[in-house]
Amino acid sequence: MAEDAFAEALENRDGLLWVKRGLTDDSYKKYVNRNVPGHSDDNFNLATFGDSLLKFALTSLLLDRREQLSKARQEYESDMVLVTVIGKHYRIADYMLYDRNDRNIATDYVWSPKEPSKGKSKKSRNDDNSHKHIATAVEGVLGGIYKEHGDLGEILEIVRRWIDMIDSERSISKAVRHPDLLRNAV
Repeated sequence: MAEDAFAEALENRDGLLWVKRGLTDDSYKKYVNRNVPGHSDDNFNLATFGDSLLKFALTSLLLDRREQLSKARQEYESDMVLVTVIGKHYRIADYMLYDRNDRNIATDYVWSPKEPSKGKSKKSRNDDNSHKHIATAVEGVLGGIYKEHGDLGEILEIVRRWIDMIDSERSISKAVRHPDLLRNAV
């Protein structure tokens, strides 16, 4: 039995067309179109939809809990957090469809920004990260779950669980960096 609706969607991805699309990286679409006749949809637009759902859910859940709502929300929706906490927890790279021959696609969950290429302007901090596809898949699956079930309550429950995971991860990281905090707490 799956631990939550997000994990259940990953396990049942083959029967859920929107979730499978959420897991399909652009590199896979190019690979399929190059090697297999037919058409394959990628997760780019669905991830944009999932990102909007994530922002809505975070805003709803954090509205009365945080003073600086937009700043607090950013702590939970960054690509780095989606990769290192959420993606890692669900091992989402194991479920993703992508071109396995593309060496520029990272399959671990260690956030490591790449250096910007010479002569190219850097659009944002996340554009040159080899892990961005993992964050995109997390958002794509979230959008896919909503498209499959149309249940905003389910999205809110998934994101509520993510907030708890992220907060727990931060507490552990803080304790590791500052062990004296643990001694003082006991």
